[in-house]
Amino acid sequence: MSDYRGSDGRCYGDRDVWERLEQGEWSVCCWDEETGLEVVETDDNDLLFLVPKDRKEVEAFAVET
Repeated sequence: MSDYRGSDGRCYGDRDVWERLEQGEWSVCCWDEETGLEVVETDDNDLLFLVPKDRKEVEAFAVET
């Protein structure tokens, strides 16, 4: 299971990402298998960069915001 920090400053879990893709809110533009970076297009036609983070980094980020 991966967690991601989005270029919008929010954190997303695998489930969040999967649900948004399945519901058509996001569509995958590209990804880098080596780094895990994913780029999706939102339903607002914006690009969102999703950078994988380990669980500790995500929890620390959530406490900071």
